[in-house]
Amino acid sequence: MKALISILSEPHFYIINKIWDELEDNFGVKKIKDIFPYPHFTWNISGNKLENIEEILLNKISILEPFEVQTSGLGIFTGERNVLYVPIKLSRKLYAYHKYIWEIYEDKSQNVEYYSPEEWFPHITLASEDINRENIGNIVSYLSKRQLNFKIKINSISLIDETELGFNIIKTFNFKMK
Repeated sequence: MKALISILSEPHFYIINKIWDELEDNFGVKKIKDIFPYPHFTWNISGNKLENIEEILLNKISILEPFEVQTSGLGIFTGERNVLYVPIKLSRKLYAYHKYIWEIYEDKSQNVEYYSPEEWFPHITLASEDINRENIGNIVSYLSKRQLNFKIKINSISLIDETELGFNIIKTFNFKMK
């Protein structure tokens, strides 16, 4: 599996890392950090059949301009596997960039449908895999006092690949500089 993500810029990279550390220290929740230790949000996930994708991305991503995303609060994806996250508000620019990125991938591979423009819910994952009904209430209570409203500058997209040990960054594509 390959994915396109934006790794958070400072100071938000540090802030989310600190929350991950606190969740590990206080609740033993560390799986997200073990899987992919870079605070980020995901644009798209797709299969491995991506011929010439690095060259395509270099040309397509380098024309995008840096912008800011706005986060707000705390959220939970429920179901078989709970995910605790910080929601990212879907601005017009974020939606337009996401749709553009989705179209880059659409002809190249098998996209994961819940990353389609109609289904995508941008977020920064705080915990998954090792949160459950027994610990999620205490974790939410612990984090509910936090100010999680951030403006985060986004100036690049990274292509990552899944391995047996987690995810590796293949290449980072910077947006054009003003």
